[in-house]
Amino acid sequence: MVVRQYTNKGQVQNLESILVVVILVILITLGIFFYFKFFAKNIENTGVQLSEIKGTVLLDRITSLPEFSCGINCVDTTKLLSSKNIIESNMKYYNKLFGSNFGIKLIRFEQLYPQSKVNKECDNSDFTQGDYPFNCKTYTVYNKLSDGDFYEISTVVSLYYPHSDKFMLGMVIIGVN
Repeated sequence: MVVRQYTNKGQVQNLESILVVVILVILITLGIFFYFKFFAKNIENTGVQLSEIKGTVLLDRITSLPEFSCGINCVDTTKLLSSKNIIESNMKYYNKLFGSNFGIKLIRFEQLYPQSKVNKECDNSDFTQGDYPFNCKTYTVYNKLSDGDFYEISTVVSLYYPHSDKFMLGMVIIGVN
């Protein structure tokens, strides 16, 4: 009679195979996780770059609007004062134009050089005073900051003061979501 001896060699080989498969699955899962994490970060960076490009294009469009422009990279301050009143009286239309179409929440022009005496918003009463344009600094033409986050993009423009026929250095700032 032959007595058979059972060995655990086959069981150990099966256990080794299962262990190798589990380790491979863990490594593949980690690889996929890190790949998609890197991919998501790359998409986020691309989104930021596209937003910056969109903002730069919007800056060019805003400064060339006939409501503000007096030439290439030139903004007429008397047009800014009158446009502010027109935009405020037709806010529904301009909310659709600036907000819905372009995603703009703020359009502001600031006088940089020479510096004004005070840091305040320009209005029609400042225009009639003798020390204009040095009695105010900013022209906020459109302001819809109540909803959501935004970031500011700015560029340098020439501010034209037609009553004194002078050009001064200014900056246009738009808030974009």
